[in-house]
Amino acid sequence: MIYELIDSWEDWDGNKYEVIKTEAGSTVYRKNGVLHREDGPAIKDFDGGETWMFEGKRHRADGPAVSEPDGTKEWWEHGVLLGYDLPPRWDRLLGKED
Repeated sequence: MIYELIDSWEDWDGNKYEVIKTEAGSTVYRKNGVLHREDGPAIKDFDGGETWMFEGKRHRADGPAVSEPDGTKEWWEHGVLLGYDLPPRWDRLLGKED
């Protein structure tokens, strides 16, 4: 994978942080080489999708950890899938429309 290092820094504890732009145009945040971000999504896809990661695991306590451009959302905590919502068109296809 070809990428461009946008920013990097080290905190007082010696943790190394990087912000990377991938060849496809996505933005990736890493801590010590592992996908990680505490104040936003660790992966911002070029198509608008977002994935929140904490220490390499999908995680978000206050909303969906994964949001896809088609409206699909997944709720994860510490790498465990708790549930998901499909976009409205899937509800119609599955006969779950109100």
